[in-house]
Amino acid sequence: MNNTPISLLDDLSACSQSKDWVKAQNMTSLEDAWLKCERPDWLLWFAAKRGLDRKKLVFIACQCARTALKYTKDERVLKCIETTEAWTRDEVSIEDLKKARDAADAAYASASASASAS
Repeated sequence: MNNTPISLLDDLSACSQSKDWVKAQNMTSLEDAWLKCERPDWLLWFAAKRGLDRKKLVFIACQCARTALKYTKDERVLKCIETTEAWTRDEVSIEDLKKARDAADAAYASASASASAS
């Protein structure tokens, strides 16, 4: 069994872009690839493929989303992140989560329309 990062990514059916990055960086270990990867979406994908608990994964995604809050003043976005974090702790229902998601979607639509009108 070959345990190179490329063989593992092949086994997991990873995208060609991620495999090309690993090859271009000449990564020889999975740990090295993990530590040097600057794509949170790839790291989350990999963690999910390796069986990380869904709620832990969602919580980590929330932490990534928080880094983008500086680009919006719309409180619905923060509320969605906070509600999602609460869901990962079993403090709110999936219905509450869906309402927060819908509100964040509305914030996105509003921002998108404003940007298009400019």
